[in-house]
Amino acid sequence: MLPVAYIIGYFVIRRLYGESLDYAVIATHGVLLIGTDLIKLIWGTTPYPVNGPIGLAVPLGGLDLPVYRILIVISAVLLFLAFETFFQAIHYRPDRHRLFGGQRRGALPGA
Repeated sequence: MLPVAYIIGYFVIRRLYGESLDYAVIATHGVLLIGTDLIKLIWGTTPYPVNGPIGLAVPLGGLDLPVYRILIVISAVLLFLAFETFFQAIHYRPDRHRLFGGQRRGALPGA
């Protein structure tokens, strides 16, 4: 995938440097749509059922929840708590913009 990203960056995004950021966003979205259509062209649009990677399920409230999905939710919560702890440890306060040297990026002098 990395060579594809490099080619797209070189031939599409690089040409938009110095232009409005909107053009880069629109070009990126266009490349995404083209890539999606190429995938549909190559592999088709017929959905194929796939088993979960773990294959175990836990009965909960009349539903069988796959262990894999439960692990994904637990991982997301743990990642959130890790980020929250990290930002509390460095005393990051968005209102003071400490990470930008006390000044917001793109802020006008005197504003």
